[in-house]
Amino acid sequence: MKGAVAAMIAAAGFFAADTRRDFAGEIVVSGVVHEECFEGIAARKISECVKPDYVVIGESSELNLKRGQRGRAEIVVETFGKHAHSANPSVGINAVYKMAELIELCKVVAEFDGVFVVHQRSEADTILESMREVIRIGRESGVKVHFSHFKVCGRKN
Repeated sequence: MKGAVAAMIAAAGFFAADTRRDFAGEIVVSGVVHEECFEGIAARKISECVKPDYVVIGESSELNLKRGQRGRAEIVVETFGKHAHSANPSVGINAVYKMAELIELCKVVAEFDGVFVVHQRSEADTILESMREVIRIGRESGVKVHFSHFKVCGRKN
């Protein structure tokens, strides 16, 4: 990424010099993290202020032009259950079984080379269990998984 930023700064300078700064609009070079579809908070804030007509994202691509934004859809899915003793499971609701439908939906996402972006249900003592659930969904559906805001908290972690 450092090379791409340096190249963009140099290209902006060369373009301005070659045109004697006689061109419509302005050139803005910004360096942000997560500029693509997953997070993009910094890039969106910059775009709100600058209102660009075009955006160039500097990622390595073997010197080929690539389309950086392929679109994004975000769906928040939560399942809830009800505790029950194993001697009387019929009074409970297993949230994992309810989540099985999500695996089927993720199979469709995988068909389109999509990504399952997850903000985990736990960042504390049950984080490993939470991660295993997400990884299982990815493995069983074949979808790529992106852990968003990955962090842990609590004394045990």
